[in-house]
This record gives sequence, C-alpha cells and structure tokens, in this order.
Amino acid sequence: MGNVINLPAVAADPESDRPEQRAIRVRSRLFAALFTTALALALVFTLILCAAVLFYDGPLLAFGPGGVWIAPTPGEAAHLSPLTAFSFGQRLRAFSR
Repeated sequence: MGNVINLPAVAADPESDRPEQRAIRVRSRLFAALFTTALALALVFTLILCAAVLFYDGPLLAFGPGGVWIAPTPGEAAHLSPLTAFSFGQRLRAFSR
C-alpha cells in the first residue's frame, strides 16, 4: 500500500463558492428532483399496470407477442388475446417467471 496518497480534507462551504459553482449546484438539484420525479412516476405506472393485468377484466388490455397492449386498435386486437381469456391464476403465474 505504498502508492496510497493522503489527501487533505477540504470543507465544502456553499457560501464561499464562485457564482459558476453555485449555478451548477442549483441546476444539479433541479436535475436530481426531475429524475427523482420521473423515477417515481415510472414506478407508479408500473404498479398500476401490474394491478391492471391482475385485476382488470375489460376490453382495453390485451396480450400478444410484444407483451401487454393498452387499448389496441381493432386491427391490432385481431392478433392479440384479451386478458379476459386468462384466469387469475394464469395472470399471476406470468409474474412469477
């Protein structure tokens, strides 16, 4: 371990930063909030879609080679199986794979 260099600790003081550093810090906080919101929305959408696949019995969800289709057009629906064709056990088994 002879090649390890001890670096001096530098205290971060946001008040003494240059204006450019403050601008970068503000923008990075905005980006972090934006990405956190996007992640939260993606997770909520995923949970809603999982619940819909398990419990929804209507014409707006169908299953086909590309996965679950939301509100397929009549031309697309001809090649897809509606989720109402599957039992709850079959739907649940699809999540365990």
